[in-house]
Amino acid sequence: MITPASSNKICVLILHFGSLPKWFDLWKYTAKLNPEIDFLVFQDDRETVREENIYLIRDSLEGINALPRMKAQGWHVDSFYQLCDLRPALAYILEDKIQNYTYWGWGDLDVFYGNLLGVLGDSFGKYDYIATGRDGQSGPLAFLRNSPEINLLWHKIDMHSIINDSEKHYAADEVAFLDLLKEHATCDIIFREF
Repeated sequence: MITPASSNKICVLILHFGSLPKWFDLWKYTAKLNPEIDFLVFQDDRETVREENIYLIRDSLEGINALPRMKAQGWHVDSFYQLCDLRPALAYILEDKIQNYTYWGWGDLDVFYGNLLGVLGDSFGKYDYIATGRDGQSGPLAFLRNSPEINLLWHKIDMHSIINDSEKHYAADEVAFLDLLKEHATCDIIFREF
């Protein structure tokens, strides 16, 4: 089992099941340009391995569904898009993976990074939510303070109905959860995607 270094205080959680994209090596190159941020990629295409600040963690959709907190909530994810709806609760579900970090975030593998801390660095420590997308809708990359108040904010959403509805994608990370963050957290909402 690979345990991320506790010296890094920021991590990005990425859940991607199926073949890794053909541009994955380019994604890794840009992620490695940000050594102060750990990228935890849950995937089923390669073995578990650490490559500098990138942690490829072999898992599966079935493995995510079998996690104790998924079972405790009665949640079951059937598709890739449902993983996006699960993002508001990732800190709860994967608490053991983020416990050593002051900020955690979610991300996608179709994003190439520049100098993230060069652009966002002043926001860490000041804000609970650091957005990168338009009007705070930051599905491809967002950061949240690792605190009980933020990590359990998803309780105010009907997550059971959202997660267990395999017919519809709710974009819970960019709609209902974003509304809660704007109401209950300090938010740095500046458009930073190109």
